[in-house]
Amino acid sequence: MSESIKLGLADLREPTTASGLAALGVKYIVVHPGQKGATPATARRYHYIVRFTSPAGSVWQVGAQPAPTAVQDLENFSAVQGSPGGEYRWMVDGGLLGVSARGCATTCQGTVTFISGSNKVPRTLTVRDQGDGRILVRTRIPAWIPVRVTVPGVTLVHGHAQLLLSTDIPATRFESGIDGRLLSVYVREPKLTLAGGVTRP
Repeated sequence: MSESIKLGLADLREPTTASGLAALGVKYIVVHPGQKGATPATARRYHYIVRFTSPAGSVWQVGAQPAPTAVQDLENFSAVQGSPGGEYRWMVDGGLLGVSARGCATTCQGTVTFISGSNKVPRTLTVRDQGDGRILVRTRIPAWIPVRVTVPGVTLVHGHAQLLLSTDIPATRFESGIDGRLLSVYVREPKLTLAGGVTRP
């Protein structure tokens, strides 16, 4: 779970990376040469402060505020694909999404949305509340045609919830000759809308 969160924060150019690091309590990062977004322009644009530089790497201070809400890919997702602002992760088995809201001290309600498409064949995607097993949504995902999935009735207890994602057709092997990951559906741009209508990435 920890490794999956780290993979989701690997690209410094992604708009949600700095606030995601701040939410984890990270104050400084070591940026190695060749890291995605390892430029002074990226630091200024995405709320980092460069504190030290050398040919071997640099130290950046995380200047962003923690995001008030977050949806993270926790388990059974591939490495991040795509370009900044359009990144996505393939679900390689039953996937687990973590949902959190910093201002939810007891119990809150919300709706999770994300964009999804299916590898090679249409699939039925089922999203359940991990806590009580309730089916929150079941929807058809066409092959290679992005659709917006809306998951209502997400209950956050003390600011947290977890959603289990599964499909009716098992993941299929990607026929590239060099990429042996198992692919099924992808998750892109996950967001949580709290009851009251405020959306946060």
